[in-house]
Amino acid sequence: MLATVRGRYIHHIWPHGISSLTAFFDYLNTLHSNIKFTMETEKDGVLPFLDVLVKRTNNRKLAQVYRKKNSHRQLPERSIASPSATEKIKKDIDRVGRTQSARVEQQPTTYACPPYVAGVTDKLNKTLSKKEYWCTISHTVKKIQQVLPSNKDPVPRLLTKGVYELKCTCGKSYIGQTGRSIQCRIKEHQRHTRLGNTDKSAIAEHVHTNENHLIDYENIRVLNKTTRYYPRIIRESLEIMKNNNNFNRRTGID
Repeated sequence: MLATVRGRYIHHIWPHGISSLTAFFDYLNTLHSNIKFTMETEKDGVLPFLDVLVKRTNNRKLAQVYRKKNSHRQLPERSIASPSATEKIKKDIDRVGRTQSARVEQQPTTYACPPYVAGVTDKLNKTLSKKEYWCTISHTVKKIQQVLPSNKDPVPRLLTKGVYELKCTCGKSYIGQTGRSIQCRIKEHQRHTRLGNTDKSAIAEHVHTNENHLIDYENIRVLNKTTRYYPRIIRESLEIMKNNNNFNRRTGID
């Protein structure tokens, strides 16, 4: 029958003076016949502690990697203690420092996020890209939610908020947006036209200024449905820029 022998290293610093250290060490080795302790003391200003060899020179303490004689552990070839690895770490630190400095010195960038409209957004991106510190990020108008079928009853298109287009018999168009229902806004245009309030409606002004011009209220085109204010006025501006044949008073964004 073979017995299994296990060894373990315990590191401890003795704080009670050198005179009682030897007596305590001898006492520990008498506690059990199969347990033996070893002891390291300072010799010529050198003391091994854990994996560090501490040297005391002119009231200064220096340290280096220490391995006991019976230790079989070796540092790997690309260990942090090897000169090649140390040099690589220094280069990485310098590179990170230069990158962070460049980010701090870089001027702030202004971002524009217009919805994508074919034929308009591309020209806008090209124009803004020539401006210093401008960056445009276009997003699609149609979402996955709009493609998938909904289990809710559909809302009539004129009862939604969004951007709309009205055609005149002369061939020109009026493009507008509203945060209420499009139907409510159309009724306002009709009332202003009937009462001659040309200062409150571009449609009323167009009809009263041009004789025999009629607005086709039966074929109202809903260009975009959205409840959010800024996406709505941006989309209105893009549609006005896209359609040169319009009688809008302004471009949508002042």
